[in-house]
Amino acid sequence: MAAAAAAAWCEQAAETSGVPPGAVQLTDQAMNVLINDYCREAGVRNLKKQLEKIYRKVALKLFKDGS
Repeated sequence: MAAAAAAAWCEQAAETSGVPPGAVQLTDQAMNVLINDYCREAGVRNLKKQLEKIYRKVALKLFKDGS
């Protein structure tokens, strides 16, 4: 998977969920686990959904913590 595409999807997911820039850092290892263990279908649609889910959870945690 291209790193530029992953960065763009993360940036888009962060923007739509309201997570401030730099609040989340996904490592290459984390992306590989996400792709191999959580994305059942081939293709990028499910990966985008999983990334959006992660960023929504981060946004909720940031909101609850008052950050």
